[in-house]
Amino acid sequence: MRHRADSSAAAVTATVPQSNRMHPDWVVEQHPLATVDARYTLLIENLLDLSHVTFIHANTIPGGSKVVEIPVTLAETERSLTVQRNGQNLPLNPLIQMQFPHQKGPVHQQFDAEYLGPCLIRTGGAISDAASGTVLGIQNFLHMITPASPTRLHYFVNTARNFGLDNPALATMNLGMGTRIQPEDIDAIETIEAVLQSGATLPIEISARIDNGALKVRRRLETQILAETGCA
Repeated sequence: MRHRADSSAAAVTATVPQSNRMHPDWVVEQHPLATVDARYTLLIENLLDLSHVTFIHANTIPGGSKVVEIPVTLAETERSLTVQRNGQNLPLNPLIQMQFPHQKGPVHQQFDAEYLGPCLIRTGGAISDAASGTVLGIQNFLHMITPASPTRLHYFVNTARNFGLDNPALATMNLGMGTRIQPEDIDAIETIEAVLQSGATLPIEISARIDNGALKVRRRLETQILAETGCA
């Protein structure tokens, strides 16, 4: 989205979440920049529907097969829209066991997808001990999107967590998983873009309740574009 020169500074400072002020004891890993041959809206919709983890990342994200089974709720504010999935009593998987070595039983895990704007989406959330409800830690994935052309985008990803701050193995693991997960997303998105550009007759789009978040974000994005161009 293009910012108008007379309002860009105010728009940026007013909408960027101040997570570093609320949680100063976090560590962040910056993943390599990726360039994707697809329109930026395809990446937004991919991130807003985390059920894709079950299908696209079945072999790369431990426990990902459970995501599609978790009920979805929406939380909307003036500044953001969050598609929430709160996994309950999930079996301990190797990834969580590495993150929290002392955890012995099932966990509750949040799989949020929060649209903060067309350039910034947060996924992730808290992981808690299922027996006591005690929060073990929070890990978020910050997805930053910059269109390079109508059918090309630059994709930046940071992981941020408030646990294992002195454990370099977690940083290595996050970066390593990123090198396997991101190409799977890119391949899916570029394949869809190729179909859209092929001129083929496309079937009528059918949306289910699980698509509510992405559909609402489409309308929110349209409103933002109209407001920015002065057409609202």
